Amino acid sequence: MFNDIKNEINEIKVSQKVDETRLVQKNVENTEETCNLKIDKVTEEIMQMSEILSRHVEAQRIISQSLWHVFGNSLYFIGKESVKWSQAVDTCKALDGYLVQIQDSKENEFITDLVNSTFAEIKDVFGVWIGGSDMQNEGSWIWEHSKASIVFSNWGQNEPNGNKDENCLHLYKYIDWDWNDTICQLKMGFICEK
Repeated sequence: MFNDIKNEINEIKVSQKVDETRLVQKNVENTEETCNLKIDKVTEEIMQMSEILSRHVEAQRIISQSLWHVFGNSLYFIGKESVKWSQAVDTCKALDGYLVQIQDSKENEFITDLVNSTFAEIKDVFGVWIGGSDMQNEGSWIWEHSKASIVFSNWGQNEPNGNKDENCLHLYKYIDWDWNDTICQLKMGFICEK
């Protein structure tokens, strides 16, 4: 009888261990299922956010393109904010472009018409930055972006005349948007190209 009781206790212990094991296994399964559900939910939220972000990026691209003007094989952006020449260079780079490089009289006419229609009625604007300078070598005007010498030009009468003080190129409103050299620290609008 003692052996029977001992065997019965052992069976109860084994049964209890099996039940505990099943309970632990069930908890593990529940935890795994809960984790998988959470992972699925987070994955779905990430995909939704990614889709929203993609639509936002596309909208920004479309809006950005609508602010650019087309001429020939280039796009032109008019920056109305008054900035120093170096800030204009940086802004154009941030827009995947560069300060405009005017190559011929047709492009110059397009640019001057564009800036005139943009800035004609704005009283405090006296000029618009374009991409030329002689900072590297006084009197040797080059395009900032390509580092090429400026071949075509539309300098105003007696320009350039700034010697070492005026090293940046702009279109000067008060001389019919002809080219003028001036101090690079002045603030004015700018034209980007890409």
